[in-house]
Amino acid sequence: MGNLLDSLVARKVCVKETVSLCISFIMAMEALTQLLNRAVDDGRIKLHPKCETPRVTHLLFADDLLIFSDGSRTSHAGIASVMREFKEMTWLDINPLKSEIFFGGYLDSEAAALSNMSDFKIGTFPTRYLGLPLNPARISMATLQPFLDKITGKLQSWTTFYAKIDSLCAAFLWRNHTGSASGARVAWKDVCKPKAEGGLGLRPLEEFGTVFTLKRVWIFFSSSGSLWVDWLKNHVFHREGFWSLSYYPRLSPTVRSMLQLHHVVSEFMRCEVGNGGTASFWFDHWTRLGPLILFAGQNTPRSLRIRKNAKVIEATRNGEWLMPAARSQELQSIQIELTTISAPIVGNEPDKFLWLKSDGTNGLETHHHLFFECEYSSALWQPCASTVWPLPPTYIHSAASWILRPQQASNSSSAVIVKLVFQSSVYLIWKERNARIFTATSTPPQVLQKALDRLIRDRLLSFPASTPSSPSMLELYFSFCPP
Repeated sequence: MGNLLDSLVARKVCVKETVSLCISFIMAMEALTQLLNRAVDDGRIKLHPKCETPRVTHLLFADDLLIFSDGSRTSHAGIASVMREFKEMTWLDINPLKSEIFFGGYLDSEAAALSNMSDFKIGTFPTRYLGLPLNPARISMATLQPFLDKITGKLQSWTTFYAKIDSLCAAFLWRNHTGSASGARVAWKDVCKPKAEGGLGLRPLEEFGTVFTLKRVWIFFSSSGSLWVDWLKNHVFHREGFWSLSYYPRLSPTVRSMLQLHHVVSEFMRCEVGNGGTASFWFDHWTRLGPLILFAGQNTPRSLRIRKNAKVIEATRNGEWLMPAARSQELQSIQIELTTISAPIVGNEPDKFLWLKSDGTNGLETHHHLFFECEYSSALWQPCASTVWPLPPTYIHSAASWILRPQQASNSSSAVIVKLVFQSSVYLIWKERNARIFTATSTPPQVLQKALDRLIRDRLLSFPASTPSSPSMLELYFSFCPP
C-alpha cells in the first residue's frame, strides 16, 4: 500500500510540475510576442510586405518559432537584439545549428551576406516540418513519394497521389499485398459505398482531401477572428470576393483548391443577414431565391445599380431597401422577395454563415438540440415534466438548474418525480437516437411517451410512502398524470 501511495504522490507532483512548466512556457512566449511587437513599433524590425495587415510578426508552434521580416539588415539586427533581450529575461536561447533562414526575392550573394550576419544556414524549399513537406509552390509527386513508400511499408503485404493510395488499399484488401488488385471481385468505388448501399463504408482518400478543403472554406466564412482568414481577406480576396475571384495560376495551391469547390460550397452555404457588412448581395445565398446573380443573370447588377461585389448593406439607405423600378420579371421577383426581409442596420449582429443540407438542416445532432430543443425530444420531456412543475426549460443545463431551484427542491417528493422524468427522458431519447443510427428504425412519439410513463411507474413502485398516512410516490405521480 505504501508503494502505491508513493507512486500516486509522485504522479501528482509530476502533473503539477508539467502544468507549471506549460504555464511558464506560455508566459515566456507572451513576453517574446510583446518584445517583437515593440521592436516593430520602434522601427527596429520591418515587416514582410504581406504581414502588415493583419500584422504578423511571428508564428509559434510548440517550441518552434517562425519570425517574418522584410529581410533587410536593419530587421536582422532588430531580430537579433530582441532575441538577446529575450535570453536575458528567460535564459532561453536559439540553437543556430537547428535554425534556418529562408529568403524570397534576394540574389544569392545578398542572401549569403545576410545569412552570415545571423549565423543561420540558408534553408531551401521544399523543406520538412513535423515530417511533412513545406513548400510555397505546388508540392510535386516526387516530394510525396516518400509518403507513398511509408504507407506501403506499414501495410507490408497494404496518374495521382490519391489514386495510388486507393490502389494500394484495394490490393491489400483483395490480395493481402501492395501489388496489383487485378481480379478483384468488386470495384473499389463499390467497396467505398456506405454499408446501407452494399459497401464497406470506406472513404476514398480523395474525398478526405475534398472534406479538408471544404473545412478551409468554412473557416474562411465563419472564423472572423482567425489570423489566416484576416490575411486572406486583406491579400487575396481584397478586390474580388470568394465567389467572383477568377482561378489563375499565381494563386497558392490552397486558394486554388478552395475556388475549385465553388459548386459544392454553393449547394450547402447559406447566410443569415445581420448588419449586412459581410454577406455578398449578388453571390451569397441569403434569400429564398438563392444567389441573386444566378437567379437574375450577369447583367442585373447594372440594371439595379448595385455593383457586382457589393455587400447587402450597400443596397439600403436609412434602414430601407434602395431599389430602382423593376424592368423585368426577375427584378420584380427580387423586389418582392426583399419586402419579406428586414433591411440590415449597422448596429445589428454580424452576418452569420450556415452549412445546411437541401432540406434546411445542418445534418449535425448537437447535445443541446437533442436535449430538448428538438421537437421530437421536447414532445417527450415537456408534457410530462409540466404536469408536476410549470414551464420546464428546453435547454438541458437550464432544465437541471430548474430542477435544483430551492423553491422547487423544497417539495422533495415532487423533486424526486421530476428528476426521474428528466433521467428517463434522457435515457429514452438517447436510446432512440442510437436505434436510428445503428438499426435505421424509429419510434413514433406516442409510443415513446407510453414507454416513459411505464418506466416511471415501474421505478416508483420501489419507493415506499414516507409515513403510513401519506400517499406513496406512485400515488403522487398518478395525481399529476392520471392512469
